[in-house]
Amino acid sequence: MTELSELSASATTDTISAQSIKLNEQLIHNAAVESKLERRQIACANTFWSQHNQLSTFLNNIEKELTQIRPRSTSRKHIEHEKDKYNKLANDFSINQIKFQEILEQHS
Repeated sequence: MTELSELSASATTDTISAQSIKLNEQLIHNAAVESKLERRQIACANTFWSQHNQLSTFLNNIEKELTQIRPRSTSRKHIEHEKDKYNKLANDFSINQIKFQEILEQHS
């Protein structure tokens, strides 16, 4: 009977020890996953702010260039030149609008 008790105690100790090892492995795995998620979160935040700054700079430049388009002269040549500048800005904005719309959808 004592031998049976010792075997039972030994088996219980082995089971507890194995569970302890599994729990430690799970904790280590969870810490690694958490660390990886934190790195991804930081990378995503950096990407977002980089794209945000790029969009902000682009829009500020367009605003500045639009304010510089004025019909200072009534000559046809000058008006055509200003119209061309405006059309170029509108085209640049259209090209970048798709890119920035994708960025907004990606981060919302």
